[in-house]
Amino acid sequence: MSKKFTNVVDRGRVVSNKYNLVNNGDGTALITDIENNINVQGTPLDKNLFNPMQEGLIFTVETTHTIENGTDVYELDIDGLQGVNNLNGLPLFNGLSLNIKVNKENTTNVVKVKISGNKYDLAKENNDTLENLKIGELKNKYHKIIYNGVRFVLFTGVGLEYSKWLETIGGQFGGYVSKVANKEAGKLYINDVYDNKLYVCVTAHSSTSFDITKYRDITNNGISNKLENLSKIETKIIDKGIALLKSGNIVILTWDSNYYLQGSLPRGTVLATLPAGYRPILDISAPVTFWNSNNSGTIKIRNNGQITWESSINLQGTIYVNASFLIS
Repeated sequence: MSKKFTNVVDRGRVVSNKYNLVNNGDGTALITDIENNINVQGTPLDKNLFNPMQEGLIFTVETTHTIENGTDVYELDIDGLQGVNNLNGLPLFNGLSLNIKVNKENTTNVVKVKISGNKYDLAKENNDTLENLKIGELKNKYHKIIYNGVRFVLFTGVGLEYSKWLETIGGQFGGYVSKVANKEAGKLYINDVYDNKLYVCVTAHSSTSFDITKYRDITNNGISNKLENLSKIETKIIDKGIALLKSGNIVILTWDSNYYLQGSLPRGTVLATLPAGYRPILDISAPVTFWNSNNSGTIKIRNNGQITWESSINLQGTIYVNASFLIS
């Protein structure tokens, strides 16, 4: 027997609680209804109450298996859901769960579910990534499938449903970047355009392409990459005795010029050039001290890598510099 969703439509109820009596003069009378509204105590079962109740149900339905254009198609024996033949039915809603009875294994890895004339892809989740089913994965038994707003996903019984899992960590699943038109700030979206990572939308928008400025990566993978970058330390010794230490996007520069700088050098002289990857985001000034002298001066470390002498007195002899700065 076919299972059926019923889309409740609110209607006014008109009943008769009065009658009009007309005497025909021949011993008979004509009785007609006087229409009137009747009020019933309690909460009427309207569409706002009844339809959501159905969304919490799991229907067990029979399927009919066919091969169409090299694709396994399982048509569900269910009515009342929106489609070609049920234009006034309930729309397929996020979280719609169906327990389908399969009588024939799938012979291809491309499987579709057919409801009311419409076909929907059936996939499975593997490490937070949706992929096609394996041949023969739909056995001759009952299988639970869940609609995620785009396609049906085979519930394997391993782990939590994706949207439920997100709820446990305080998130709300918004869908797939390329499938959902209107993105809401604060909701979580799977970036199926680029890397299949999970992102939180930081700016409400209506684009189905991926703009990194409108999202923030919250996957463990993204976080671990950032932590790994912070824990990674690089050291480099370049010309004229400059020692560089880099951790994440911070560089520490230590310089004992020793005998590398000779003669009297005027203001604006380029003393050295830092390699790419070790240059500051913005030009910075750093104090210097002289060996065996009470004099001091200033250098400028520029974002093009050049280190220039910036003091009014000429540089003479050995200088010592300690500076730290941010890099891009």
